[in-house]
Amino acid sequence: MLTGTHRVWEHPFSPTLRYGEPVGLHVLPPVPASEVAEAAPDVLRVRLRRLMKARALAGDLPAPRRYLPDRDGFWDGYRFDIDPDFPLLRERVESRRALVLKGTA
Repeated sequence: MLTGTHRVWEHPFSPTLRYGEPVGLHVLPPVPASEVAEAAPDVLRVRLRRLMKARALAGDLPAPRRYLPDRDGFWDGYRFDIDPDFPLLRERVESRRALVLKGTA
């Protein structure tokens, strides 16, 4: 898991790289093959996503950047999914997409 890279290059807004910014890397323990074989893919995916998120937010790595539509834009016309652990943000982006489809945004 990698955090803090947004400070080096804020795609697509900054054409330059910033050197000397803190970036964190943490390698999580491997998932045993038996667990991969036995677990339903969605169950395993959710468990790993939560593990990575908890590790990223533990406080000892450079903080990850959170997506804020007012700062980052809605990226109309591009496909991206909002993490289901952020239902209010997901609802806001989906409402915006509905307006764009209607041509009223």
